[in-house]
Amino acid sequence: MCTKLLRCLGLVVVLLLSYSCSRDIDTKIEECFEHNDSTVDIGKLYQEAWDTLYYIPGACSYMTILNRIGPCYKGLWQDVGDKVLIMNSQNNKIVYYKEWDPNYGQKQNGIVFIFKDTNNIIAIPRGKAKFKIRNTPHGLYLTLAE
Repeated sequence: MCTKLLRCLGLVVVLLLSYSCSRDIDTKIEECFEHNDSTVDIGKLYQEAWDTLYYIPGACSYMTILNRIGPCYKGLWQDVGDKVLIMNSQNNKIVYYKEWDPNYGQKQNGIVFIFKDTNNIIAIPRGKAKFKIRNTPHGLYLTLAE
């Protein structure tokens, strides 16, 4: 009886841990939204080992990105959209990647990262990856907290 109970309890713990670890970062950001201009710390929100968040504007060429990020980026190139990726530089691994296509002349929908410099790759260390959240009719927009 006791062994069966421990097995069931172990299974429940494993299921809970796998659920919390597999949730998409967009879902985690949505859960952190309290009110406009509240701050989300991506460093604390995304627990996997990483050190740098990169914003890559759609204007950057594939070679520019490859030279800055490295060969781990090769399989991710999709289109001309803006990109955010979270990277563990020590083992050259991308742990999160998001790309959104430009809606020329229209607002982006969903979770959108907004940066002032839209021409250059921006690298943000984990300890400074804090963003202000603003709820819009199109979704949650995140700007770097200064």
